[in-house]
Amino acid sequence: AENGYYLRRGFTRFYSREGSIFTDKQTSIKYKAESKNITLYGHHMDSTKTMFYELDKFMDVSFYKKNSVIEFDTLFRDSDYQVFAVFITNATPEQDNGNYFNYAQTDFESSEEFLAFVEQARVRSLIQNDVKVDADDELLTLQTCNNSFGEGDDKARLVVMAKRLDFGEKPVNVSLAKENPEPKYPQIWYDKKQQVNPFENEPVTQANATQRAKKTTVASSTTATSSTTA
Repeated sequence: AENGYYLRRGFTRFYSREGSIFTDKQTSIKYKAESKNITLYGHHMDSTKTMFYELDKFMDVSFYKKNSVIEFDTLFRDSDYQVFAVFITNATPEQDNGNYFNYAQTDFESSEEFLAFVEQARVRSLIQNDVKVDADDELLTLQTCNNSFGEGDDKARLVVMAKRLDFGEKPVNVSLAKENPEPKYPQIWYDKKQQVNPFENEPVTQANATQRAKKTTVASSTTATSSTTA
């Protein structure tokens, strides 16, 4: 189904104001064919405090220290993931000088591309920690809307990104996690705050991200996650 299908449909496919938690249409959770990065979308339901409403709590370091591990189970496997990045980002390239970090990218052509993707998440993260992500790791990405710099389709995206813990692997101790003194935000955030963007002159992130974003994420997940404060 298209990403917008479950925007206002529940698990039974009938109308639901809250919609559902659903995977990006490019994501695979099939047996032994899981995407390298599984992306889930959900409404930020202010009125009922449901769906992905509580993702906001991950922006608080004290909450993160106590809740860094997420459980995500499918029909085919049960998995724990440890959060390593929490960030605010833009919905369209136009909100960041043509830049777009495609956090919903599902698969990668090389280890180098994957590790560069992870680094792009880290420099944006509001929280710094010691959770290591290797080239052979798998990711879980949770996304909802955020009011940091706009309303409606101009809303920010709050993204929580985690690495899958292998069987028997213990989560890293994150008791020393701290706030990132200078996370990377999109240009629109600095404009709203009337601040200078220290990253403004950096090259476009992920050379093919803008075109890919226009073809996939912007055309689908933006529609699927807009108006989520209802």
